[in-house]
Amino acid sequence: MEEATIARDYTWPVKITTFDAGQDQRLTPAGQLRLQQEIGELHMSTGGLGYQVLCDAGMAFLLTRTNSVVHRAPALNEEVALRTWHRGTRGAQFYRCYEFLDKAGEKLIESVTAFALVDVRDHRLLRPDAFEPYGLLFLTAAPRPPGRTPAKPA
Repeated sequence: MEEATIARDYTWPVKITTFDAGQDQRLTPAGQLRLQQEIGELHMSTGGLGYQVLCDAGMAFLLTRTNSVVHRAPALNEEVALRTWHRGTRGAQFYRCYEFLDKAGEKLIESVTAFALVDVRDHRLLRPDAFEPYGLLFLTAAPRPPGRTPAKPA
């Protein structure tokens, strides 16, 4: 099987849309999670390990928890940079960090999510070594909670 090469981090320019904003015209928590899911998919797709590839292999990531610090929720129609990187694994958990940045580069939101990789056929928990056939190696550093500066990729 071909080796997967995924960039250490990935940045996606995003404009906050009506379906991601609430009555106060700010990004909602649901909108934040949707955008974080999408950038994770985009990031993994750069190495050929997008949703469909994982699905075809009988694997799926399930969100198990998230921790966010919202310094300022982005406003409707605001253009932001959403940045993500894989932070590492601990046991069967995969960690991913995110930053929402305004045009000046100020942090709007910092977030860390934990995911479990499962077999979609029998719902068994899979370990990170399930990615060995793809030649994908993960960092082993523990995640840092939001509020502290997330470790940046080297």
